[in-house]
Amino acid sequence: MVWTSGGNTIVVHGKNLGARADEPVNDELRLRTRVWAGSRECKVTSVSNLAIQCTAPEGSGVVDIFAVVSGQRSNSIRLAYD
Repeated sequence: MVWTSGGNTIVVHGKNLGARADEPVNDELRLRTRVWAGSRECKVTSVSNLAIQCTAPEGSGVVDIFAVVSGQRSNSIRLAYD
């Protein structure tokens, strides 16, 4: 299994991802928004009503990616590290 250093951008698309369409993005919003790659947390860099961007952590294999916004967990998708 290959271990990668991470650093790539992951974008989670959806609806109602913690920000209203008219709500400016701020530090409080970023703090209540988390994205996970398996058991490792991605660093959230941007949040809007329709997308969350984060920086992938280092890892290997295939992991589930999911977001947690204000305590609500999203569906997960699979990510394969190369």
